[in-house]
Amino acid sequence: MNDPKTSDSLTAAQTAALGAAFESSPNPYVLLTPDLRIVAVNRAYEDVTGGRRQDIVGQPLFAAFDSGPGSDAPENVRQVRDSLEKARDTRQRDHLAVVRFSVEKTLADGSVGFVERVWSATHTPVLNAAGEVELLLQHTSDVTDLSPEIRPEEPTTALDAIVGGSVLRRAQSVQEDNRRLEGERNRLVEMFMQAPGFVVILSGPDHRFQMHNDAYGQLIGHRDIAGKPVREALPELDGQG
Repeated sequence: MNDPKTSDSLTAAQTAALGAAFESSPNPYVLLTPDLRIVAVNRAYEDVTGGRRQDIVGQPLFAAFDSGPGSDAPENVRQVRDSLEKARDTRQRDHLAVVRFSVEKTLADGSVGFVERVWSATHTPVLNAAGEVELLLQHTSDVTDLSPEIRPEEPTTALDAIVGGSVLRRAQSVQEDNRRLEGERNRLVEMFMQAPGFVVILSGPDHRFQMHNDAYGQLIGHRDIAGKPVREALPELDGQG
């Protein structure tokens, strides 16, 4: 769905076939606008979330699904929102290995309440012919069964508990480490860019410009030097040692 050339050349019959495949897929899908409003959902998404399309299409995603009244709900929402916005802003697919998010369900006694589930989510930007993000495709998988502690009332074998719990904890640990490292990287880049001195990072034997801060850009007249070797980017330096 990321190839705009393919989408532009689809016939009406092919478009209808894609729509039918989207609707009948066993995988839960939701299409969102760049400002995170629900455009379309398939039947599997309705089944797994309990949301009816006539009630949620056109709504902001986090108005339709807010993860309930629990104390962890704001953090759950933040993680999903951050992943969607990252996919939108970078135009690259983003994954959430593990995220807890409660959904509203009709319980066994007929009452309606929030049930905590554990999900794995993939967010894919859908680009138009100009390379701009036109839609976001969210694909979610319910992986609660890999987390026995969420559903203690259901029997599980020792092997299930060891393997499933271990996989979930490892995935969650890796995701938390990646999030922490990304935050540290962003802080370092911000400090680098705001440094008052002239700072530049070069790489390779021909000294290619990888990054430079604003002060350095002003020093060289804001020339386009990204990725260029020093001798090409700043030819006046040749012969100066």
